[in-house]
Amino acid sequence: MRLPFRFLLAYCCACSAGSHAPAQGPRGATLELHFSAGGQPTVARVYIFDQDGRPLLIPGAIHYSRPGEVHSVVDRRAVMQLAPGKYRVRAEKGAEFRPAEKMATLEPGAATRLDMEIPRFHEMNQRGWYSGDLHIHRAPEEMPLLLRAEELNVGPTITRHLGMSREPPPPFPPTHLVPADQAHIASQQNQEVERLGRGHGAVVLLNTSSPIDPNMTVLYPLDLEYCRQARAEGGFVDAEKPIWKNVPVNVAFGAIDAIGIVNNHFHPNGVLLEAEKFGSMERDSPAYQTPAGFAQWMIDLYYSFLQCGFRIPVSAGSASGVMPVWPGFERVYVHLSGPFSYTRWFQDLKAGRSIATNGPLLEVYVEGQPP
Repeated sequence: MRLPFRFLLAYCCACSAGSHAPAQGPRGATLELHFSAGGQPTVARVYIFDQDGRPLLIPGAIHYSRPGEVHSVVDRRAVMQLAPGKYRVRAEKGAEFRPAEKMATLEPGAATRLDMEIPRFHEMNQRGWYSGDLHIHRAPEEMPLLLRAEELNVGPTITRHLGMSREPPPPFPPTHLVPADQAHIASQQNQEVERLGRGHGAVVLLNTSSPIDPNMTVLYPLDLEYCRQARAEGGFVDAEKPIWKNVPVNVAFGAIDAIGIVNNHFHPNGVLLEAEKFGSMERDSPAYQTPAGFAQWMIDLYYSFLQCGFRIPVSAGSASGVMPVWPGFERVYVHLSGPFSYTRWFQDLKAGRSIATNGPLLEVYVEGQPP
């Protein structure tokens, strides 16, 4: 059972888990899985466990395996050859759906079909809210399917991850937008500068038109220079999280467009409390050392900027591809000023029309008006 730690902010409101495939005997069994939402075939994030509780990965699907998070992403249906026995199947589909779970008992030499309807309890797009995750480290070719699996409208993939002691970055992608369909759009011309330890921390540079020079030291150039370069090209600068040492400087110089209050330290099974060892600011209160306190630390830092007069929109990012989370576990919803487009989504995020969450859904209105 997953015990998620969840919290939500609104700008205007203030040891590895292994996976295996059971050994096949001479009379194996077949499990056929079909996934739907609203009565229509759909892409799903799928968890399968054998009778001993061990997670399995589905052949031919997108696989993701991190400590405490082992799943497959399946496009509508999948077939598995398994040993006879009992299996638990769980299907999920982002923040607007409830999980579906069933048990299957497989008999020797027999085929079992499992139909799983993933119930939707809310549809944010119909209310004008569109979702995104600003910190994704997944393979670009996976993104169209992942966006549909999580009902994530905007998914910038960080294709160049720069910093000290990193491998030479790949070539800058010639193509930026990669639509899965009209409502789910991935992008590729996105970069992260990350210098941990004695360095400045991290900053995410989205929608950039040229590559950042990878030649840098632990302190030079300042992240401020990379922020300015990205914004001069019409890019979007996300502060990633407020605990980095570069954030007060970048905020003071007006060099960021949003700040990741709901960030990659929050996982489905807990909170990554370590921060200072990565080069964050030092916590000035022991109360910030607990899971709830860590979230409060994010809030207090964010409000310290607001109280200084810096009106910075909230954002969210999962670091899926590094952390044990899927794209959109941390997500920011933007209330759009018109029909959905990738460009309008970022324009309205920059204007502060956002809420950030990793679970609860809240539509925010003040005197009847959205953010």
